[in-house]
Amino acid sequence: MQIKPDRSVDFPAMDFRTDLKTQFITERDVEVMKIAAENKVAIVCLSCVESGQDVQEARQILNSVRGQHVSIYSKI
Repeated sequence: MQIKPDRSVDFPAMDFRTDLKTQFITERDVEVMKIAAENKVAIVCLSCVESGQDVQEARQILNSVRGQHVSIYSKI
């Protein structure tokens, strides 16, 4: 393959979710969710969500820190 200036490059065998994306929820995000659950917030908004799996991951973390009462808003 030859890369030329001003031409797009395609990597068909690359999957963004598995090859490039870092972890969706960081340690800092977990801490924020813990604080949110402790303070009985009603809503947590997620940004940069790419799939329902990201929302499920956030729900699992909230449930583990007694945040079952917290609603999750996101745009996929």
